[in-house]
Amino acid sequence: MGDAEYKLTELGEGVPLRPVLQLKNATSGTITLEVTFTPDPILAFKETLQEATLELGELGRYVGEVQGGKPHGKGKVYFSVGGSYEGDFIDGERTGTGRIKYVSGMRYDGEVLNGIHHGKGTYMWKNGDRYEGEFANGDRDGTGIMYYNNGIRYEGQYHQGERHGTGVLYLKNGVAYHGNYIKDKRNGGGEIVYPSGEVVSVTFKDNKIQQEATAKLQERTIPIDLYECNSKWQTEDFDFEASANTILEYAQKK
Repeated sequence: MGDAEYKLTELGEGVPLRPVLQLKNATSGTITLEVTFTPDPILAFKETLQEATLELGELGRYVGEVQGGKPHGKGKVYFSVGGSYEGDFIDGERTGTGRIKYVSGMRYDGEVLNGIHHGKGTYMWKNGDRYEGEFANGDRDGTGIMYYNNGIRYEGQYHQGERHGTGVLYLKNGVAYHGNYIKDKRNGGGEIVYPSGEVVSVTFKDNKIQQEATAKLQERTIPIDLYECNSKWQTEDFDFEASANTILEYAQKK
């Protein structure tokens, strides 16, 4: 093989380089390789980041990595109203993954887009309630699990902060409700499943029971919350139980 010629073009002081090998030509018995050097974007990015403290006006104060005079990389914002955000920044925006602490005592850990919950994350209320799942534009949206501080759990679909779609509500006494939700209210057909394995089919309209598919419900004690509940953000009270007959009478009066 003949002599190889290497050329290096100076791209500026402090700019990391990465070698790139390219097959330029291949003919019978002759292979020519051209060696070039290009900037490594990852290394260059790290080299250009600097630590700084910035005043962000009404938003608050920023401490962390900057690029071009803007928060970029890892950093933390101390909000002027209280609370903070710590995590990723892109071109001055809180975008990536991070932790938001609110002055009210609430906390969010997960993906953010332009400073709001967007993607997968966990939101924790001060009273111990916790939501783990998907967010869109700051609301619970998609699939998630809501853990209430009284032992109740909801697993299912959300839309714009409300239970919407199919879901399962697990009560702490072992009873579970499987059914459909529309704008945070039970609507349509569903099933009440008991720890014994018994299944009772029910139909709801705006959280109110409409009919029973079996007489078994008449003999059971079931949570009254399956018939009337309007709570959206706060912990729902599932503790009160009444006989099936009492509940049916209550529902008929609505």
